[in-house]
Amino acid sequence: SAIVSYSTALHLHDLTDDLPDVIELIVPYQNTPKRRLDGVRLHRLRGNMRRVRTQTIDGIKVTTIEQTIIDLLRTGAPLSRLIEVFRLAQRKRSAPSRSGLTKIAAEFRAKGRAKVLVEALL
Repeated sequence: SAIVSYSTALHLHDLTDDLPDVIELIVPYQNTPKRRLDGVRLHRLRGNMRRVRTQTIDGIKVTTIEQTIIDLLRTGAPLSRLIEVFRLAQRKRSAPSRSGLTKIAAEFRAKGRAKVLVEALL
């Protein structure tokens, strides 16, 4: 099953005022639709989907804030933007933990980039 992620997840977490151009979803690599879907960007994940951290928002399965930040980090989102997201989450009292970010980053091969992010947050 698909998981709402990336910029769409940021919007559902109320951590951006930007409306995403497309709905971004994480889907299992082996279960990807053969044709493109208008207005949808699929991120195919190899391996077990259970390793993706999720929560439910208004009945929709969405990546957690930590997972969303790491996903965006892996796709090259500007560090300044991710720091801004983290700080906004802190103000809303839903800040991700630095240790949570580090743990997810290690599982998703983003440990070096996450280290730079976590150091910038100190």
